[in-house]
Amino acid sequence: MLPCFTVFLIFIIVLNISLRKQRRSQEEVDRKFWDRELAANNTRKQDITKLDYITIPSDMIPQNLHTDAEQELVELSSKKMLNLINQTNTDLKLKYGVANLEELSEYEENFTRYIALVPVYAQELIDAGQKDSAIALLELAVAQHADSSPIYSLLAEQYIQNGNSDKVQELMEQAKSIDSISGSIIVQKLQEMSAPA
Repeated sequence: MLPCFTVFLIFIIVLNISLRKQRRSQEEVDRKFWDRELAANNTRKQDITKLDYITIPSDMIPQNLHTDAEQELVELSSKKMLNLINQTNTDLKLKYGVANLEELSEYEENFTRYIALVPVYAQELIDAGQKDSAIALLELAVAQHADSSPIYSLLAEQYIQNGNSDKVQELMEQAKSIDSISGSIIVQKLQEMSAPA
């Protein structure tokens, strides 16, 4: 009976030590977070006029289908866009100041909307027999570091249909440089698409 009690007591002691360590570790993580957040909230407004804004050249959007996606892309072409996917609000405030957060968030939302619309409109162009325009639009989005699986998949599909399998490999290399969770998903999808049947 005594050895079981001893083992149980040792287990309780080890568990207690482990929980204290975890608590201290979590407290340190929380402290660092709040210190960073405090610093971010006290960062002065920085000049954001020279950031690498993303633009959609108007000639990249054929305006002959008169669809909702076309109209929204045309509207977005006159707005500022930024790809801020790997930056948290705290990162943005630290870098550019809390006063710029709302504006930067709007530019990021514009980019997010853009990468959602590109595959929709590209498919509409393909369906209307304007494959070259669709490919050009998709390639533009890839060049602008869109991390959208539908964009890459649709572009790879067009390359394969046109007998340009080597371009799928180039696309895969570009996808490998995407620094987000979706990068590996895109690479896997492209590998599946380019695998021999």
